[in-house]
Amino acid sequence: MHIMREQLWFTIGMILCLTSGSCGHQSTSQASRRQSAVDADQAVERSSTRRALDAVAAETSIPTHPAHASFQKERRAAPSPQATDERAFSSNNLGIAYLEQYQYERAAAEFERAVAVNPRFAIGWVNLAIAHYNAGQPERALAELDKARRLGLNVPQIHYLSGLIHKDRGEFAEALASFRKVLQVDPHDVATNYQMGTIYARQGRYRQAIEYYRTAIAAEPYNASARYGLAIALLRSGDREAGRRAMQRFQQLQKKAYATRIGRQYREQGRYAMALERYPAGRPTTVPVRFVDIAASAGIEFRHGARLDESGPLLGRTVRAGTLSLSYAKQHLIPAMGSGAVFFDFDNDGDLDLYLVNCSPDGDAKNALYRNDGRARFTDVTGRAGVGFAGWGMGAIAGDYDNDGWVDLYVTNFGRNILYRNNGDGTFTDVTDRAGVGGGKTDWSMGAAFVDYDHDGDLDIYVTNFVDLTTSPSPRSDGTIVFPDDFSGQPNRLYRNNGDGTFTEVARAAGLALDGRSIAVVCTDYNNSRDVDFLVSHYRGSARLLSNTRTGTFEDVSAAIGLGLRGRFLGVAAGDENKDGRSDFFIARGEAPGLLYESESNGGFTRKPISPTATTGIKPFTWMGQFVDYDNDGYLDLFLINGGWSPKQAAGQHLQLLRNMGGGRFQDVSSVVGLDRLPPSAARSAIFADVDNDGDWDLLVTQSGGRPWLLRNDGGNRHHWVKVTTRGVRSNRSGIGAKVEVKAGRLWQKLEVYGGSGYLSQSSTQLILGLGDHRTVDFVRVLWPGGVLQSELKLAANRTIRIKELDRKGTSCPILYAWDGRQYRFVTDFLGGSAIGYLLAPGRYNVPDTDEYIKIGHDQLKARDGFYSLKMNNQLEEVIMIDQAQLLVIDHPADMDIFPNERLMAAPPYPEFRLYGVRHARPPVAARDGHGNDILPLIAKVDRIYPDRFRLLPFKGYAERHVIELDLGPLRTEPGRRIVLLMTAWIDYADSTSNLAASQAGVTLMPPSLEVPDENGHWVTVLPDMGFPAGLPKTMLVDLTGRFLTDDYRVRIVTNMRIYWDQILVSDQAMAWDESALRSTSSLPLRVVRLSPSRADFRWRGYPREYSPDGRRPLIYDYSRIDRHAPWKTFVGRATRYGDVRELLMNKDDMYVIMLHGDEISLEFDGRSLPALSPDWRRDFLVYADGFGKDMDIHSARPETIEPLPFHGMSAYPYPETERYPMDERHREYRRRYNRRRYVDPLEETDAPTARRQRTMQ
Repeated sequence: MHIMREQLWFTIGMILCLTSGSCGHQSTSQASRRQSAVDADQAVERSSTRRALDAVAAETSIPTHPAHASFQKERRAAPSPQATDERAFSSNNLGIAYLEQYQYERAAAEFERAVAVNPRFAIGWVNLAIAHYNAGQPERALAELDKARRLGLNVPQIHYLSGLIHKDRGEFAEALASFRKVLQVDPHDVATNYQMGTIYARQGRYRQAIEYYRTAIAAEPYNASARYGLAIALLRSGDREAGRRAMQRFQQLQKKAYATRIGRQYREQGRYAMALERYPAGRPTTVPVRFVDIAASAGIEFRHGARLDESGPLLGRTVRAGTLSLSYAKQHLIPAMGSGAVFFDFDNDGDLDLYLVNCSPDGDAKNALYRNDGRARFTDVTGRAGVGFAGWGMGAIAGDYDNDGWVDLYVTNFGRNILYRNNGDGTFTDVTDRAGVGGGKTDWSMGAAFVDYDHDGDLDIYVTNFVDLTTSPSPRSDGTIVFPDDFSGQPNRLYRNNGDGTFTEVARAAGLALDGRSIAVVCTDYNNSRDVDFLVSHYRGSARLLSNTRTGTFEDVSAAIGLGLRGRFLGVAAGDENKDGRSDFFIARGEAPGLLYESESNGGFTRKPISPTATTGIKPFTWMGQFVDYDNDGYLDLFLINGGWSPKQAAGQHLQLLRNMGGGRFQDVSSVVGLDRLPPSAARSAIFADVDNDGDWDLLVTQSGGRPWLLRNDGGNRHHWVKVTTRGVRSNRSGIGAKVEVKAGRLWQKLEVYGGSGYLSQSSTQLILGLGDHRTVDFVRVLWPGGVLQSELKLAANRTIRIKELDRKGTSCPILYAWDGRQYRFVTDFLGGSAIGYLLAPGRYNVPDTDEYIKIGHDQLKARDGFYSLKMNNQLEEVIMIDQAQLLVIDHPADMDIFPNERLMAAPPYPEFRLYGVRHARPPVAARDGHGNDILPLIAKVDRIYPDRFRLLPFKGYAERHVIELDLGPLRTEPGRRIVLLMTAWIDYADSTSNLAASQAGVTLMPPSLEVPDENGHWVTVLPDMGFPAGLPKTMLVDLTGRFLTDDYRVRIVTNMRIYWDQILVSDQAMAWDESALRSTSSLPLRVVRLSPSRADFRWRGYPREYSPDGRRPLIYDYSRIDRHAPWKTFVGRATRYGDVRELLMNKDDMYVIMLHGDEISLEFDGRSLPALSPDWRRDFLVYADGFGKDMDIHSARPETIEPLPFHGMSAYPYPETERYPMDERHREYRRRYNRRRYVDPLEETDAPTARRQRTMQ
């Protein structure tokens, strides 16, 4: 699912009472103008009103946004935000959190509380309308939007939501008018342009539709909805060739995991269908703060080894040609450039430890690791830890690259870089060579960052390289060389994590090599497009912003968005200092004051110079800046390291702290907080962490050729705070790349977890979010790199919360429940092999096994008034398509057990239907695992206790290769009798993402194979793919008849899948019958009757609750305890309407019941005409189901839409252009009649004539 971009606008209407005026009221001729004319009109309107908005904003200290200007013609009196009860803000915040969990009724209740507290709280009415719209109550939504309008609020959300409602009703003129009002303020909004194009296409006005679709595509090239709409509009307009090309581009895009779409679920409908949640926070309140250097008393005795000289500048140093040798550089230049440091918790005790990088002319100065006792007292543990490298060190970063729960360390150097793996016992191992991340011997590596650039759940490493000192540049005309200006840049390196402890260098292929004297990098999602981008600084070049294209490559967008200025750039930092929800940047310069780039609504940036304090005649410059909320007021302040290459040059240029006053203004508080008392220094870098665990940011400043300062923050915690530690599950374990937001009343703050920033360093990944005067938190929200949105609600302030990513079992299979005579009980899941678009390896998808027979025992299903009742529930984040359902009633002798020939195979051919009658099944006589452990007690009976002494690999569903050896004991081989294994187990499935990550590591999933001994006692594989139980606990049968090579009846099962065997039995008294044999029931010792449903009611049920009956896995489900909500996203497309669906389940004909999560099929089978059972017979059952399933894994094929529908004759999924779902009249009628539910597929909205689109949605 594409998470729509976060909102860009503060709601100025809470301060200014905005009116609609004449906004959006165009004449008919105006409405048909080309977009360029609209843009020109808007530009005039903006310029005429901007000054008024600026003036009001200046009075109220609220940042303005140019987008608001188009919505204002005049101002009326409006309630001040100070008059709004804080309870209204808190209720609004909670309502937003519930919206994000798709709990629309609870969200509406909170918004109703907000407007009850303050009926003039206009954004509360807008958000209430959004909740009611998503809850299927459009009439109420329109009424609430009207209330917001009457209160003077005039924001795009009102008009966009009105447009959606009118569009749903087929009121196209009204919808177009509403959408035009949005485009007046944001002409390039993707969703609004898409909606305009869709309406025009449905009206047959294809020229206008094409124009709007193209505008949407220009803003978001990977939007599949707009590309499909464009292709259809071109084709219908008669431009067949352009339409064909557009359709090809769409078809190529739709197969990509990164494709985005406009949907009907909250957060999928467009940015202006999302709740208003940002409020002007007013002026930040002040608390007294002082920084005190405690390095000596804290036990930090480290000293940097550079010997600084005063012979000339470090950057821009001019020497005679032939003088600047490698030896000279090591003596005078390389050490003076560094070094960095990193705060990280290496021993998992909850306290932030410190690693300092060293560098000296002789390369003999050692790095140091200090352990923190939690009270800012540090102990040097370098020797024991094994991380005391001596060389020409530059920087350091920390991150858990192998996802083992222990944070690892990467050190950049002049020469070979080092990756230290944390062993978890206080020591580290240098794994650089095995990992392949050392770089070149002559690389001069500066900055680095841990980052999951490909979103596969593990951390990659990006390294910025500086200049090539091994190749002498040509001298200038005066015979001199200038350092580093005249030296060639070195290519940067991107190490893609293979997931097996090794990395592959891919910078050139990704477009990130750059070759430009790179200094520093910060990785952030600058445009909130749910992928990570790179900002890289270059000395004597530009700061380059590389936008992630989601194809494994990056595009340089620097010039296009206002970052094209060239300079001698040094450190870089990112943070949302202007509170618009987007990243702002600070870029330090080596020849002038640093630059603050503030984000704008159009995705660009505005440059704001930041002048360092200078009391000498020396030209000031800045090594680095960092955003930090030092006083916990909820605003990001800016800390600067200004100065020179030596203490003398830096005299009078102190460290500088600029306090964010809101409204784009900063105040220099350096002397107020005591930074002016620090002596002149050659400071280089600063990192931040709460080293004394008192709830505010302390900082460490490194000095070239000197001792670091550890500056304790005294007073920042007088404001309230909440500290957040993130731990990824599906995302990387360190949580790097997570976005963390806090809401407390009107206060809002957003931070990101960075894997490196500033200059040569990395601050703590543990975050402190300032709350100002708020004593409670409405919610803390985390958007994980893997896409999970997670909230913690109603928290007390001044505490640390550890947020572990929800391990959302988003996909499995539908769940089967049966009436046992007293209640509906969980049976198992089914159709585990029916998944479509399941990625096996890059570019290779599975072939689905579409049907399954599920055994239900005689004690699990009882007739009620002669009818057998079953429930099929879709509880997870997937779409299920059930094509046929039957109940097989099997009467048989009581001393015989019945099993289907059912198991999941890795690939076709899949097992054919067959019934087995089994007698005298028993455990093996011996069973051992690959380590020789006796596991017979674990597999002798079904008790949810399994052999599990195998190591799990870091990919979901994968384990190390492991073995079970069974001695089956003496077996008889008689004619007509078969030898079978009955194997009860459950499996922890691999998913598409884990398959991709495993393939990068060269790991292949090994389905269970079965081996037997030959005459020499050697193990020989006789079943390369034995099969395995599909999903939750169930029993599979393996027929061993004819498989043994001798009378040695031992077998060995080998796999690397996470399979947990609960019981394994063997029988040599089994019989088998295929379909034809079963039709001759008179000669069989059993009776089989196939029943089709007598009733099939499709409805919304909810989510039976997971639980464990014994504290062990797997979790099962309690049908009597229903949750009404689940944190799942919803597929875009047309789902089956609720009601009678019996007709759809009678035959296997590609006419499905399409189930979304929370849906249920309630089935009844008429057993009143079944014959009575003999006293010595028993009645068991098989449920037969045929269908398909589709998950939302980002790496699965088409993971967001129901379309394209699968069909049984397809050769693959996604299927080639030469194939298509049946489009005969019968199937078209099925889709028209049944698939009419609310989740309209936006890709279909233009693919039908107007008359056919006017239909009722249910």
